[in-house]
Amino acid sequence: MRTRIMRFALAAVMLFGVLAFVTMPAHADGGAPFAANDKRVNPQTGDHLAIYCNDDNIDVWGINALEEGFPLTTFSLAEITSTTPVTHQTPAGAVTLKLVAPPQTHWGYVTFDSTALSLITDVGSQYQVTWAGGGEKSFSCTYLPLQQSAAQQAAPARQ
Repeated sequence: MRTRIMRFALAAVMLFGVLAFVTMPAHADGGAPFAANDKRVNPQTGDHLAIYCNDDNIDVWGINALEEGFPLTTFSLAEITSTTPVTHQTPAGAVTLKLVAPPQTHWGYVTFDSTALSLITDVGSQYQVTWAGGGEKSFSCTYLPLQQSAAQQAAPARQ
């Protein structure tokens, strides 16, 4: 009788172990929770690129297989506002920034009691970065509108 109970207990433990292993969720990032608290743009599990929108540039970092970041390049404001793709050659491979869509803006009043018109960005510039070392990322920077001519910068008259 004792042998049967031991066999039953052993079978139950093995069954529980197999079920626990089979029902474990699969994580694309190795099982650790993903919380990018470093102000990168559009963080996704399994990224090979990290993008940082700054006031006057865009920093591009690579992410290796150990999930360690390393700086690749920085695109200047002149390069960001360019309508042609810009490529930087780095030791880790070429990095290309491409403007996919310009920002969507309109002239309007910031508050209901404003008396001066302001240029308001509804949707930021859409970009795509491609890294020859492995990776591609699309993102938006809302505070980097394309440079405008003097005529476009002049606020229209209040109607």
